[in-house]
Amino acid sequence: MKSLILSLFLISSVGLAQEVYTVTKVIESLKEKDYDNHRTLKIKPPEVLYHWLSVKSAYRLFTGYSLAKPFPMKRFSNGDTHSLISFKAPSFENEKGLFAWHNPLGATVGGSGEVYGDNEAVLALKISPEAKVGLIVSNDGVFSQNSQRLEDPQLAKKYDLVLHVTAMLVNGKVFHSFIEWIIINPEIITEFTLDSKIVSAEMEKYKKLSQKTIGPQHFGLYEQIFATENINGLIEKINVHNQQLDELSFSRGWHSRPSACRKTIK
Repeated sequence: MKSLILSLFLISSVGLAQEVYTVTKVIESLKEKDYDNHRTLKIKPPEVLYHWLSVKSAYRLFTGYSLAKPFPMKRFSNGDTHSLISFKAPSFENEKGLFAWHNPLGATVGGSGEVYGDNEAVLALKISPEAKVGLIVSNDGVFSQNSQRLEDPQLAKKYDLVLHVTAMLVNGKVFHSFIEWIIINPEIITEFTLDSKIVSAEMEKYKKLSQKTIGPQHFGLYEQIFATENINGLIEKINVHNQQLDELSFSRGWHSRPSACRKTIK
């Protein structure tokens, strides 16, 4: 009987672990030739990506939006304010997109200490499996050797979705420091929701997972983000703020985009 219970536990644990998307293999495979460079990744994109935003930002994006329209995106740079990718790769300067992460917890805090959207709301985005995924590895600008910018003028148009890694190159070895997903082509977003109940259910999964299972995160390991008390606090906060999103049509359930996946990059 004990062996049966143990077997069921292992099956359950393995099943849960398989549902967790990680970029561990990509990060561990980085070579010197990847540094200050880009290439196509032969991997499946995450089934769902998550973008933290404030209630105010949610209304700015979705007020007046209908499912027949192109999905609303944000500029990578705004006047004197530049995102990391537009600074490292100038072709992103005048483009729009969305920064995201493959779990709803790993991108709650930024590298400079900013809290994304004050942790008020989370936009969950289902991604087409047909999306062309790219890897961009840029220098961290601090400790890097022989660093340079990625000057390819067409770089922002070569992929639907990018895994952007900032890194240090030391004695021929690449050490990552910051990781982010960047949605470039809005047509790969097949469904989306602002429903905090859906996101909360996903957050609950991470209470029982080890850091090794979760893998490298947005900014370092940030193990404290996955502490149960922090997860409970984030769930409570987004559920409270979700009530302020009731005037939007997208705060309950998933919403399909009929025009999605028609223009993926080949």
